[in-house]
Amino acid sequence: MVTNALNPNIGKLTSTGLDKLFFMYYDADKRPEYVTADDSLVYNQYNSERGSETIEELVGVGPLELRGELNKAGNGNPRSTNTITYVHETWSKGIELSEEFQSDDQFMAVDKMIKSLAMNARISRDKNAMGAYRRGLAATELIGDGKALFANDHPIANGTVDNLITTAAGESALTEANIALLNQKNPDGEVGGHLAAFLLTQPTDFARWSRILKTVLRPGTANNDINFYSSEYGIVLKMSQFLGSAVSGGNDNYWVLGSNNHGVVRWNRKNTTTRHIPGTIRENHSDYFDVEYRQSVGAASYMGLVGSTGATGTKDA
Repeated sequence: MVTNALNPNIGKLTSTGLDKLFFMYYDADKRPEYVTADDSLVYNQYNSERGSETIEELVGVGPLELRGELNKAGNGNPRSTNTITYVHETWSKGIELSEEFQSDDQFMAVDKMIKSLAMNARISRDKNAMGAYRRGLAATELIGDGKALFANDHPIANGTVDNLITTAAGESALTEANIALLNQKNPDGEVGGHLAAFLLTQPTDFARWSRILKTVLRPGTANNDINFYSSEYGIVLKMSQFLGSAVSGGNDNYWVLGSNNHGVVRWNRKNTTTRHIPGTIRENHSDYFDVEYRQSVGAASYMGLVGSTGATGTKDA
């Protein structure tokens, strides 16, 4: 793989070879349960051509009304409210590949440097994207309605909505969250009927949630009861180490139940892009190789999500 980065005729680093080496490591080790920034279930994915994006919460048309014969349909009053602007952030890193490295045939070291750069680029992108959920559960970032993404008192027409629970990972906790999701009201005060599509967790509880969601019979019992969630719901289990305590603001008790109609959005302003500047045009004769991406992640609304801090109760075995 080291020779892929070289021009065999002159023993020099090439842009094509370095890119091939970089993206071989950058795209490696993907698994369906592992949440990456481009996951279309956990994030609503959009491209952007601007420096920032403004999103809003939609207050819907309200319930349909009974129409009598010869009467016209009643008018709905949809409107946008609770706007918030997210500015796209640029993340980058570069490395020097010295002339001495190349003249001394230290290309194994170059391979390791490119691998480190690629892996850190992927980690950075995924960790920054998961920040929307992490900060929402930690209540360190507000969305357009002035509340954290997960809160007990999101303002809606004629009341509030609670999409934050504290129950630790377990079957009864999942039932609590599922009922809360089904009964969750939209901003116009109508029940949304959001159906659970995914459960997001951190590594500590991944095996526990796997047993709860995927076994044919109810886990942890001697009875032959059917596992309602695996037989009826088909909830997709998702895991990110960037939701847990391995990163600042994370917690090994956090978990989220989400529908397909949730409001967390990721804008891709610039894909992960590399650049190679040959040493022949630089004063220190060293090649320079860097990588950058540009994105932002935020939430338009609480809708379609119920989150738990996992702070109370006992986790299932």
